[in-house]
Parts: sequence; structure tokens; C-alpha cells
Amino acid sequence: MNRRAPLALLLVLAAATAHARGLASHTLDRVASACVLVQVSQGGKGASGSGFFISRNQVVTNEHVVRPAIDGEADITLVIGGGTKTPKVVPASLVAVDKELDLALLRADYSSRASLSFESESRLRVTDPVWVVGFPFGAQPGLEPTVTAGTISSLRKGDGDGLRQVQLDAAVNRGNSGGPVINALGKVIGVTRAVVNPEVGSGMALAIPCGATSAFVEQGKKKRQRKAILRVRGKVRQPGVRIVRCEKTEEAWGTAARFTVRGSRDAGEADPLGVEFTDRRREVVHRGTLDISGLDARQEKVFIIRLKGVDFADVAGCEIED
Repeated sequence: MNRRAPLALLLVLAAATAHARGLASHTLDRVASACVLVQVSQGGKGASGSGFFISRNQVVTNEHVVRPAIDGEADITLVIGGGTKTPKVVPASLVAVDKELDLALLRADYSSRASLSFESESRLRVTDPVWVVGFPFGAQPGLEPTVTAGTISSLRKGDGDGLRQVQLDAAVNRGNSGGPVINALGKVIGVTRAVVNPEVGSGMALAIPCGATSAFVEQGKKKRQRKAILRVRGKVRQPGVRIVRCEKTEEAWGTAARFTVRGSRDAGEADPLGVEFTDRRREVVHRGTLDISGLDARQEKVFIIRLKGVDFADVAGCEIED
């Protein structure tokens, strides 16, 4: 007699019971709290998708959801606490993208109390019950995350040993893209990606496997590790102009420096302010210019200089040489 058979039967029955009864209320609350509506706006037009926190301030979504923001031409905002009386709308920036996997890692200007973890890919089985969570109907006031139940209908292998896609039979609609697919424990088994064309297959959807997503997130975290402290030195002929603030900011193309320049007298037709960025060894890593003409007395102007390919921890100091 096979002693493992009773245990296997119990596991199957437990899975079936979880699917029949649905998610536990505390699990559903935790998952819903970690899900966000991702909005991308550009020139008065906008689109939306879904996403979810995987740490205090990092959110995973699809690359195609935030594609307009990759070139810095669109803004990303997250609606947190959908369905509550006072949902929060916070800005977010791109940390990493992978067009082939269709994944994006965002950094939110917010600290979330709820986040989701990834299931081990080796635990996934065909017919496992799963739930798709997201915002299929977009930015409607008071909209709560939608939860649809289904099963894993296929585990599609890639060229290697890992999974390429997870096929689902759950109901998925536009707007679900980027949302989590979870199991009964509330762990992420995949990221919703697409609905299969009804002409090809009815009631089918595809998700990016948890293994590939987890690996992408780890690579994205490494990209955020800064390598140098940046010092800034400016040169300008006109007196009465100074840099009052300089800070780094996260952009899709990498890092950028945000300058605030103040004039103590009218700058008029001032020459451009030449700016040098040096690392901790005082070596120049980037040069740029700021057009400060027309700067009135006590007026401030904000400039952003893109530092593509330059890593730094913070701005150690900034000064202007007359």
C-alpha cells in the first residue's frame, strides 16, 4: 500500500475545499490592501491597469501598462485603497522594465503596510485553484478590486527548465493587466498579462510566472544600488545667482538631478549656468547647462538634468563659482 496516497488525497481535498469556499476573509483583505490601480496620463489622455506592492514602496505591474512613461513623457500615479471613502493618489516612478517579460517595477511615493510575496514555482500544479485580483473597469470612484476565481489550466514551459507562461481559465478583462494571480494562501503565482483572443480559445488568460517575476524584481533591486556620492559645482558670470537645492530623482532612463536656482537680483539676459557633476574622487562624470535668463530677484526656478548611466547615492554639496 502506498502510504503517501492518503496525504495526497487530503491535499487535493483541501485545495478543492479552498476553491469551493473562496479565499479566507483575512487573506482577501490583505491582498486587496496590497493591490493598486495604476494610472498613466499624457497630454490630457490616460490609461490604467493594475499592480501590487511587493515591499514597502515597490509595485509590480505590466510593462505595457506604463509604456508611455518609459521615455519620460507621461506621469504615473497609483490609487491606493480603492473602495474606501478616502483613497490615496500618490506619484510613482519607474525603477526597471522588461519589455520581453512585460514587467515593470515602480517606486511609490508612499509606504504601504500591505505587500504580497511570491509562491515557489515548483509548487504550481495544473488544476490548482487561483484568484485574479485587479481593476478591470478602470478609474471609477469608490471602485474596489475585483476578484475572479479559476484554475491553472496549463503550465507552459520555456526553452529551459523554467515556466514561460501560466494559462488560466479565470475571467480576465482589460484593466486586469499587471494585477496578481494568487493561490489560497494569498501568495502570488503569476502576474496577469493578457486575455486569449476568443477566436483562438474561449475563457483563457495568460499570466507571467512567479519565478520569472521574482527574478526580475531582484534584478530591479540591484539597479537601485547607488555607487557614488555626487558633488555638483556650478559656474556663472552673473553675480547674485545660487543653487539653493539639488537632489536626485528616479526616472525611467536612470537617475536625474533636480536643481532649484534662486536669484538675488534680476538676471536679465544671463549666460547659461554651466554645471559639473563629480564623483567622490573629484572626477567629472557629467556636464550640463541651465538657462537662467529672466530669473527675477528672489525668484526660484527648478531644472532637471538627466544623468543617464550615472549612479549616485546623494548630492554631497553644490556651489556656484562667480
